[in-house]
Amino acid sequence: MIKAEFLKLKLPAILGALGIAGVLSFADTGDAPVVFAQAGFIVLGVVAITSEYQGRQIYTTLAVTPRRIPIYLSKMVVLLSVAAPTAVLVGRASETAVHLVLTTLIAASVASVLRRTIPAIAGLLGYYFILSPFLYAAPPDTVIYAIGAAAAVGIATALFRLRDA
Repeated sequence: MIKAEFLKLKLPAILGALGIAGVLSFADTGDAPVVFAQAGFIVLGVVAITSEYQGRQIYTTLAVTPRRIPIYLSKMVVLLSVAAPTAVLVGRASETAVHLVLTTLIAASVASVLRRTIPAIAGLLGYYFILSPFLYAAPPDTVIYAIGAAAAVGIATALFRLRDA
């Protein structure tokens, strides 16, 4: 099942999202590039989930493998295996890399709930770059952020299981 999810993950989407993250992270202006690199990881998480809905490939996936929880969790495993090595290269620090990977999981969870690319990307970018700086003086602690990401994946998994494609 994981192999099938790797095949469905679109190469242009991966390259585009990770290219955005890479270009924005290599500008030498302190922590700002890593903050902007989140945009690439948000796009990666959203496109990894919504591309299957856009092309209606989700119907074939659910017909072949009707057990939905393993399908969704294999999507998350594939997403982690793509995002984690890139986050380590971009983040340059372990806590920053973890934060970028968790951002990808949250983006995928939001995309799974919304099932639409543009609203998911617009909402997440608006939250991360416009609303979040006003709400928090500093980024959330990694443990709290991980708990939030786990909750987001859990809610998205439950909704994926309960509703039709």
